[in-house]
Amino acid sequence: MSWNCYRANPFGLQLYNFTQQHNLHIAAPHTPIRFGSLTPSIIDIAILKNFSYHYLTSSISAMTFDHNPVLFNIDYTLQNNNIPNWEKFNYLLSAATFTPGNLTTQQGIENSIQHLTQLITITSTKPSILTSLLIFAVKLPLETT
Repeated sequence: MSWNCYRANPFGLQLYNFTQQHNLHIAAPHTPIRFGSLTPSIIDIAILKNFSYHYLTSSISAMTFDHNPVLFNIDYTLQNNNIPNWEKFNYLLSAATFTPGNLTTQQGIENSIQHLTQLITITSTKPSILTSLLIFAVKLPLETT
């Protein structure tokens, strides 16, 4: 199984097939979290879709239960904490002068595309169109780490 199970069962196979058919990913710890009279197993999982953040899963073994809690540590830090102000972008781009060149030749079309691309790139990098996006980090209690 894709979540480190020691043996397969019909429900696990059904879940695995479902995730494969729907382009889903199963996140689970690498070590068992349930310890009972039967084989140790992993019973806590997360099903993810279009999830592009880095994450770590771990079993918190300091507990004295037959079932260890699972910690899903998700790094949701954004590389760029700014979002564009589309109204300002539209205004600045509309105010910029763009005159297409000769559109009857391939070279003229290429030059016009290159000029328009430069204009869009320059406008998009102006600090006045960026708005800060505040991200509040959620801290776990110390006893869980």
